[in-house]
Amino acid sequence: MIFEVRVVNVEDGRVEQGSFDTVPTLEQAEKVVRLMREFLSTMPAQFRAAVPFLKRGSIELEWASATGGVAFATFHESGQAATLAVMASDPFNEAGQGVLAGLQQSLNFDPEVVAPVEGPLMVVAALPGAAEWQPILHLLNTSLAAVYFGAILKQ
Repeated sequence: MIFEVRVVNVEDGRVEQGSFDTVPTLEQAEKVVRLMREFLSTMPAQFRAAVPFLKRGSIELEWASATGGVAFATFHESGQAATLAVMASDPFNEAGQGVLAGLQQSLNFDPEVVAPVEGPLMVVAALPGAAEWQPILHLLNTSLAAVYFGAILKQ
């Protein structure tokens, strides 16, 4: 199943987007998705915990899933929020529209950034101060979305 990820760099407003599969074919991505799935399988619907499979840095995930197929995730690096994300398994339903609009309003994004698409959507705000961590955070956010959307949409 294909899902879309949009990453907004809060400092300069630059938006990157891409489509990904919940079952990746690249070996490195497949490994990270498997590790993320194993990690999440032992966690409750809401938590904050260190990401145990990382070998460097001090990255924690703050996670909350809610009814309506939506979830919120914040990755923290050394105690500071580095990315803030929302996931909507159906960006057109009430819950999906609500989380996307909430993110857009709270961070004052261009409404096009959160415009719904057919299929699952994750919008990530890359916060100032963690530029060197953005590649790994992008991989972690994308793997998190792959696991979440794969589970919630029963793939």
